[in-house]
Formats: sequence, C-alpha cells, structure tokens
Amino acid sequence: MWMCLESRWTDATIEATLLGLLSRCLREKKELASRAIGERVQVARSGFSFYKGVERLGSIMEKCRSHFNSSDVVMSVSDAERLLATLHELRDLVEQATGSVHTQGKQLVDFLATVTPITSSPTPTRRELYGSHSPLPDTRSVASSDSGDTSDLDNGIRRPAPKRIRSSDDLINSPTTAGGSMGNEEGDDVVEEAGHQQGDSPRLLVTPRKTRPGLKSYKSSTVSLALSPDQIMIETQLYKVDQQLQGLLVLWEHRRGQLDTSRRVIEFKEAVPEVTAWLETRGTDMLKNKNNFGRSKEECLFSY
Repeated sequence: MWMCLESRWTDATIEATLLGLLSRCLREKKELASRAIGERVQVARSGFSFYKGVERLGSIMEKCRSHFNSSDVVMSVSDAERLLATLHELRDLVEQATGSVHTQGKQLVDFLATVTPITSSPTPTRRELYGSHSPLPDTRSVASSDSGDTSDLDNGIRRPAPKRIRSSDDLINSPTTAGGSMGNEEGDDVVEEAGHQQGDSPRLLVTPRKTRPGLKSYKSSTVSLALSPDQIMIETQLYKVDQQLQGLLVLWEHRRGQLDTSRRVIEFKEAVPEVTAWLETRGTDMLKNKNNFGRSKEECLFSY
C-alpha cells in the first residue's frame, strides 16, 4: 500500500513538474515571439527610411552629375563666381545626404545584430524536462562510452569536427593546378579561428607567412563571418554610395578647375585694355617731354 502511494505521489510530482516547465516554456516563447515581432516592425520601418534616403541621395547625385559634367563656357567673371558658388553648395548637399544615409545604414546594421531570431526559443534540457526518472536512454552517457571523451558534446549531441579552410596558396600548391606541388610549403597561409568571448562574433585571422615571387602581396585581415544577408545587403549599398560619391568628387574637381581657369582668363582679358591705355598715356607723356637728343618713341618707352 505504501509502495503504491509513493509511486502515485512520485508520478504526480513528475507530472506537475512537467506541466510547470511546459507552461514556462510556452510563456517565454510567447514573450520572445512578441518581442521578435516588435523588432521586425522596427527593422521594416528603419529599412524603409534607409532606402528612401538612398533613393533621395540618388536623385541628388544625378542633379550634381549634370552640373559637374557641364562644359558651358562662361562669359564674365560674375558668371564664373556664381557657378563656383553653386558647385560648393552642391558638394555640401551631396556630402550631407551621404553622411545621413551612412548613419542610417550603420544604425540599421547594428540593430540587426541584436535582433532576436524567431526560431531561438528556450528549450528545456533533458534533465529539466524528465528529471532523474527519464525512461529514455541518456545520450551523453552513450556517446561518452563510445569515445571516452565528452569535451565535444553539447547536451548529448556530438558536434562535427572543424574543417580546415583552404587558402589561396593551397589552390596554387594543389596538384591539379599548373606548377603546383603536393603538401604544405613555407609560404602557406595560417588560417585560425581567433579567440572570442561569449557573445562575440567568430572571426578568422588570415596571416600570410611569405609572399612568393610573382604573386601580389596582400595584408593580413580579419574577416567577420557573422553578418546576416540583410546586413551584407546594406553594407553593399553603402559601398556603392561611397563609390558614386568618389566619382562625383572627381567630376567636381575637374569642373571647378575649368571655372577657375575661365575666371582667370576673363580677368586677364578685362585687364588688357586698361594696361594698354596706361601704356599709351605714358608714351604720350614721354613724347611731350622729349629731350634735345632726338630719341625715338620706342627708345623713350624702353629707357623711361
């Protein structure tokens, strides 16, 4: 009788524990779903604002390009100065719009890095769910009995062994390529995973040991592998904006040089009649004050 009561009490305790755990999981999953939906709405609004800014920047760049590519000839100094002032205003406008787009893009990329994935709901472990009365076999013990090492196990699931990433030198040294050789040489790249704390993005450090003759050298770099497709798309858009801005600045510099040269030429042409009139006046004065030695007009001009 006592055995039966104890068994019923144990079953009731296990059932209550399971119901509590399932209720907690459902509540946390609902909270995560609600938060994820709110974050998705904010991402949609920020993305819409970002791409509207990119569209506005594109129209501004087209307007600036039409002015920077212009080859109109100016006829006065005032026109040249007015066009130069317009060029400076357009450059300030396009740089300000580009900076605004960059700020929105960087903020959106940083926010996407903190967005809660919809599929990441807390799942109870086997011991939390079933306790010590689990009727199922313990996968951890089964896996550890095979190899005797549980360092690569996570909740009873064996993780695959890390694969070696092939570098550019591996392709050169491959026997399938021309001039390749078997095995690793001294010039192979060292590819290793950089140590990172919990919560940081995994990174790869690619450090070349030696540059072979005839190959273009490259610097060591750290490449982040944790970017989502949305983040990569935004970064690509920002890169395109930078390239377009650099092209516009080259056109701006060329047009500014043209207008500055035209202004100087017009100023010189306008100053020539004044200088000529001054020379004529000085020549007339010298002829009136001609001395008794009978020097000619040219001699007076060059000896005065």
